[in-house]
Amino acid sequence: MRHLTVSAFREVDEPLEIHWLVGLEQGADGSWLLRVVTRGLRSGRVRMWPLPIGLFPFISLGLRFEDGLLLDTQSNGVIHPVLISNLANGVEVTSADIPTGLYPFFGHQGGVQRVIRYEIDGERIFVPTMELVRYLLLHNKTLANAVMVPGQLMTLYQFEPLGIYEELTLRFTSDMPRRSLSKSFALEFAWLAIHPEGRRTWDSVYTKSAGQQYVSLDLPDVPESKLAFRGVRQGADWLVLEIIHLTGRSSPCLRLRYGHPSFRRPSDTVPITPEGGARKPKVCQQESDVEISTAEEGTRVAAGQLAIEVGTKSREFTIKVPIKKIWRETGRSRHSVNGKSPTEDNVVTGGAVTNRPLFKGGVSRESRGARIPPLEFRTLESCPWDLAGDLQALAETIEMMAGLISDTEISMSLCRLKPGRAFSTIGRRPRCCLVTLINVTGKPPVVLVDVDRGGEWALSTMVLSFLEPAPFSDIDMHVKTVLDTMVDNGGHWDSCADSALREVCVCRRLPKILPKRDGKEDSRYRTTWAYRLAIKLGLPFSGADKKLLHNSYSGAVAPTPDGFQG
Repeated sequence: MRHLTVSAFREVDEPLEIHWLVGLEQGADGSWLLRVVTRGLRSGRVRMWPLPIGLFPFISLGLRFEDGLLLDTQSNGVIHPVLISNLANGVEVTSADIPTGLYPFFGHQGGVQRVIRYEIDGERIFVPTMELVRYLLLHNKTLANAVMVPGQLMTLYQFEPLGIYEELTLRFTSDMPRRSLSKSFALEFAWLAIHPEGRRTWDSVYTKSAGQQYVSLDLPDVPESKLAFRGVRQGADWLVLEIIHLTGRSSPCLRLRYGHPSFRRPSDTVPITPEGGARKPKVCQQESDVEISTAEEGTRVAAGQLAIEVGTKSREFTIKVPIKKIWRETGRSRHSVNGKSPTEDNVVTGGAVTNRPLFKGGVSRESRGARIPPLEFRTLESCPWDLAGDLQALAETIEMMAGLISDTEISMSLCRLKPGRAFSTIGRRPRCCLVTLINVTGKPPVVLVDVDRGGEWALSTMVLSFLEPAPFSDIDMHVKTVLDTMVDNGGHWDSCADSALREVCVCRRLPKILPKRDGKEDSRYRTTWAYRLAIKLGLPFSGADKKLLHNSYSGAVAPTPDGFQG
């Protein structure tokens, strides 16, 4: 898996968690900065960082960093789905209206940041407006740098009138980096640029946020919307930290075609070496680690930008839209490869790669004379959260388990498997896994790793029980080792990985941790298996009613830890 580091966070000698976002500010050079508040996970120290707005697409609350390194498998909060009658029906309040105790503000409860409140079946859901802006509109750093610049969006594509089209042809300009483009991105861009509702939402961010200490927007009309998010809970109140999936938006077209000046059919171009010969085909490519510079002097102008995949947000419109790429028809040509693009630096044409390369780049707006190479983000997944239904079922069961136990902190993260293997994908979408970190007061951490079973793949859940308290970065590293080994082993847990980690943790498989995952089970079934899972993991109960043990369909009492039959 690629390692991603934010340079500014390397200044701190303790793990950091993204705690809050406090609006945008404009720098002396006119560029926009994202005001990020972090909390030290050891000291509790709170600090505000003005960072380039280009980081906005992947910065969500609850993300954790250590020595600047993003910990993919460590995030605050648990995953929870809700059904919203209409996204536009939310009421805009301020962070001062977030119930005391739901989320700590360290004595600064009277904040001005905007939050959308929804009341659903006795629950109150609080969604920060900045998270809605990030999820709905900011799918790469180019859009993030454009959202607060009036008219900047129009430079990214050839004008098309607002409306709903039977067939829409979307032509990006060279100002849109090619490597951030995908079918998912093209449809999302068409919604925010050409769909009347999406464009109204995009334009409202600047008009309602410029000159303010907060970020606001006009909520789009999205009826019967299913929302899946990572959040924190107190009683019937939820604070959304990160939106993972949203349904219900109408598409800007029935069919979509999109193009870019650099789109040429692969067979049209023959790369040549400086000596004039045809270049050898790429044999293997080592995925480089990335360090994102947070310096404010901007990045150099470059058409070829390394695009890194971050985040796990997915999209789903009300209809499935056929999307095709428009290729430029040109004659067969030869072009020189004297200069390397950022992605070519990591390509080898011979033997195995031994050292993992590091690419240093930035996400500030491009400016002539700048020396830092630019980076781009790819933030969109093509898979609906519903397709990862087995992960959703387990997430809901773990959420129920959290209500049964005491002196325990549970957090969940969704992450991709490392690419390049058959098991890494399900069809054409990446395979994801759910990583659950369980911290019991006074005991070493326990990690539950569950992989999407799409494609009729039978894979038991893996539990890593650490022998001693461990830093977040070590937990992250060991979880990735187990996942990478499993991918390399064709989708099977490898006993070699268990052996290599034996000095720090005990790895064990939990088969049939939740036998039925088709979404049709009632709450009694999930509660019974939540109780059984807590027993299997040896977690402390909060005086939960023992009658829960009788709620299984068989009516039998759930077994004790020694007699557990999974």
